[in-house]
Amino acid sequence: MSSLLDRLADTIVEHRWIVLGILLLVTAVIGAGLHRLETNFSVDEIHGLSGAQQQALEEVRETFGADERTLVVLVSADDIFRPAALAWIREASRSLKDLDGIARVESITETPVPQVKDSPRGDNTLGSTDPPIPSPASLTPPSLKEMLSRLAKGEIRAGPVLGDEPIDAAGAERLQDALSDAPLIRERLVSPDAGSTLVVAQLDEDVESNADVAEVVSALNDWLAEHPAPEGVEVRPAGLPYINATIIERMKRDQTILLPGSLLLALLLLFVAFRWWPAIYLPVVAVVCSAIMIVGAMGWLGVPVDILNNIVPVMVVIIGITDAIHLVHRYGDYLDEDLVDASKDTFRSMAVACFLTSFTTAVGFVSLVVSETTVLQRFGLVAAGGVVLAYVVIITLVPAMLPAVGQPPERVRNANTSGKLNALLERMADMHLRRPWAATAAFLVLAAPVAIYGVTQLEVDNAVLDQFDPKDEIYQTVRRLEAEGFGVRTMDVVFRSAEDERLLQPDFLNRLHAFEKWADEQPGVQQTSGPTELLHEIWYLSTGNETARGRDFTDADTVDQLRLLAGASGRSPLQRHLSSDGEVARLEVSVKDVGDQATLTLAEDLRNRAEESVGALDGVEVAVTGRALISSQAIDTLIRDLLASLALAFVVIFAFMSLVLRSVRLGLVSLPATVLPLLVTAGYMAFRGIPLNAATVIIFSISIGLAVDGAIHVLARFREEAGRGESTDEALRHAVQGTGEAVILMYAALILGFALMLTSSFVPVRRFGELVSITVLTCLFSTLVLLPPLLKFAWKDDS
Repeated sequence: MSSLLDRLADTIVEHRWIVLGILLLVTAVIGAGLHRLETNFSVDEIHGLSGAQQQALEEVRETFGADERTLVVLVSADDIFRPAALAWIREASRSLKDLDGIARVESITETPVPQVKDSPRGDNTLGSTDPPIPSPASLTPPSLKEMLSRLAKGEIRAGPVLGDEPIDAAGAERLQDALSDAPLIRERLVSPDAGSTLVVAQLDEDVESNADVAEVVSALNDWLAEHPAPEGVEVRPAGLPYINATIIERMKRDQTILLPGSLLLALLLLFVAFRWWPAIYLPVVAVVCSAIMIVGAMGWLGVPVDILNNIVPVMVVIIGITDAIHLVHRYGDYLDEDLVDASKDTFRSMAVACFLTSFTTAVGFVSLVVSETTVLQRFGLVAAGGVVLAYVVIITLVPAMLPAVGQPPERVRNANTSGKLNALLERMADMHLRRPWAATAAFLVLAAPVAIYGVTQLEVDNAVLDQFDPKDEIYQTVRRLEAEGFGVRTMDVVFRSAEDERLLQPDFLNRLHAFEKWADEQPGVQQTSGPTELLHEIWYLSTGNETARGRDFTDADTVDQLRLLAGASGRSPLQRHLSSDGEVARLEVSVKDVGDQATLTLAEDLRNRAEESVGALDGVEVAVTGRALISSQAIDTLIRDLLASLALAFVVIFAFMSLVLRSVRLGLVSLPATVLPLLVTAGYMAFRGIPLNAATVIIFSISIGLAVDGAIHVLARFREEAGRGESTDEALRHAVQGTGEAVILMYAALILGFALMLTSSFVPVRRFGELVSITVLTCLFSTLVLLPPLLKFAWKDDS
């Protein structure tokens, strides 16, 4: 190993200008891949659907259509049936329908409302001057020919209640009356207190990419900005496409702050640490080249920038600077020699330690590949590649160019021998040698209760709104939607039968209707929508008999006739809930964003009840699917996978450290100082009420690599000093004093760098920065307070 390091040091330092030219050329060639770089900020990727889950969801989409392609505008007022509010809703509905990318729009002013001349309320919803016709007693649906005749005569009409005429009080009252006799439409579009209504825009099938959705959302926002609602009317856009597009836009905006901010922070830290310009610009040039290389490589390899790996360039800058700090700091130890020899010695002494820190950090990232989620696998591989690239560039460029920039000032020469910080480290080393138990006990007394609290109290949960602050407009809109009875997440209870038209039989439909009523009353359920309510409504409209809305179906002929009538005017509304062959049916269940655990519990309750009632029929199978359920299941699977990856990372890091340091004992000594900070972070999360979810669980896999970095430098220096024949106490003293300042600067750079993410508008990114900073802060104390006493206990002079 030493002969290899000698040859590398001689080559790099003595041929520095060739090395610099090659490095810049490689950066330019790889960086040319930037023009091929693509983006895919799909928030759904984090859900990580397995093959079976994806297939089940796709089958439902193919049969009944996709439900998550809907933009929503929530319109609220004291009374949304005021003429001014209705006029704005009509204008908005028609204008949105004309936007590119919008297939159709539903609203109370535009959705066709069935209107029957002989309304059972005794009024006349069609506005005829004839006296109301009494409701017939018959429950036998008319034939299709009779129904078409009634439509032709105007006895039944299905169209918007309001035409193009100006909306006055009489027109508003007519609309309200018509909707009161069309409960399915009213319940779906109007809140119970008539204080809110929805304008629902369905995206075109060809609107597929994030860029396409962003264009539609931008056009919607532009129209809303140019056409403010009348006084007293509040308008809030929402819907999953809108939420996803907003998240993506905010993340892109974050990058204009985080990357420049990380570079400025790196400049500031290096200036404070060394106040020598070459020690500032050389590391910054190195990390910029590294960031360009990793992003360019993504372009050449066809790896898109996504919701997670977009922060990799920022992390490369933050983590890369820490290696540069150790290099420049160690360079000061050899400045009594010729500058070329000092640079060579710096390379020889730091190459292995910096490789170990980069390797362990990369292992933490690579461990994410055990996840079934593609976006996490991609993030792990890209981040690991960035860390390795940063190591290669920094360990090559900085030692190579240091002799070319002239003599450093005295503050660099005396970095480890003077100053208040060095005096503090000297006293700390003395304390570890005189009273090792005292330091260990003090640290454990403070850290152990926090760690225990975290292990016992940390919750596992995830919600869509975890991505937003409670003060965020989107958060407030979703909560307002839920408060008004509208849901933003859906589950599907799917019923299947291999027997043709089995699900058109009265026994199935009656049990499904009873199950739907039960489901509608469950906690967390906002709305339900299935085929039986539609069939009952058609039954009522075709016969005029109010009792048809609540009666059981008695014979298959009635059901067949109702199905024919449903499609009399074109596309049957039953197609969203019942397949044409009668072999597949679904009940849509719209739910609150109550978190994954509550969603899973609700799904289990729905499945059990459906199997006990509807599934008890011969030949009927029950399944529960939908985006809300699948994302909740995926989070549980994801957390199990990542906990396994954490264990794998521990084993790999321990084994590699033991091998490189040539001591299993040193590998074991590093474990407590590495594990305890992760447990303290878990306690901090429990105290802050931050759940373990997809955004936070990856922090542990990443932090394990960062947590061990300080320990590696201390252990490597201790091994070096002990190898020179020094006693355990002297080797320990030199290790703490020789690396302590650099370790403090390294962890300070990591803390401040990740804390910069607190400026993000994206809550998961902020939590990522917050929790990694807490982990690293604890690592600082565990490395300098806990590790040295453990090292003294474990290492003997004859080791």
